[in-house]
Amino acid sequence: MIAYPRKVQDIRGTLYVSIPKEEATKLGIKKGSKVKIIPSNNNLIIEPEQESTYVAYSVGYEKKSLDDFINFLKQHNVMFLADVREVAFSRRNGFRKGPLQSALLENGIYYVGFPALGAPKKIREKLKETHDYETFFKEYKEHMLKNELHLKALLNLLKQGTTAIMCYEADYNMCHRKVIIEWLKQQGVTIKYL
Repeated sequence: MIAYPRKVQDIRGTLYVSIPKEEATKLGIKKGSKVKIIPSNNNLIIEPEQESTYVAYSVGYEKKSLDDFINFLKQHNVMFLADVREVAFSRRNGFRKGPLQSALLENGIYYVGFPALGAPKKIREKLKETHDYETFFKEYKEHMLKNELHLKALLNLLKQGTTAIMCYEADYNMCHRKVIIEWLKQQGVTIKYL
C-alpha cells in the first residue's frame, strides 16, 4: 500500500482530502463514486464501495393468471421463487403450493417455501379488523427477527441465482414482503419490483 501525504481542506464546514486521479482510477474510484472510509490504527483507509452482486425481485400474484405470472418470471430470468406465505394456499387457480411448484418446475424455475417468514395468522386477522399497517409491520418485524435463521437461508438462496420473493399482494407496501425487503437491503441486496 502506498501512502500519499495529503492536506485536509475545510470547504464551508466540510473536510475534504484529494486523491491523485491516477491512483483513484486504479482503485476503481471516479467522480461520483461511493467510497468507504475505514479507521485503522490512527489512519484512514479509503476503499471503493462495492455494488451489491445480489439482486432479488419482489412480486405479488394478485390479479395475475398463472401463465402470465410464470412468463413474467421467465422474462426476468428468475431461477428461484421464494414463497413467503405462511400457508401456501390460494383461491387463485394455480397458486397453491403443489400446482405452483409443478408449473414452475416445468418452466425451469425452482420453488422454495419459507413459511416461517409468512405473516402469522394472528397479526393478519388483526390487520383485517383494524387496517393499521403501522402496527402490522411492527408486529411482523418482531416475528421476522425471531426467525433470523430463515432470513439467512433466504439470503443464501439469493446467492445461488436470480430470486423472486413472492406473496399475494401486488403492492409490496401492503404486504409483509416490505419488512423482508428492508432487511435484505440492509444486507446489501438490490431489490427490483415486478
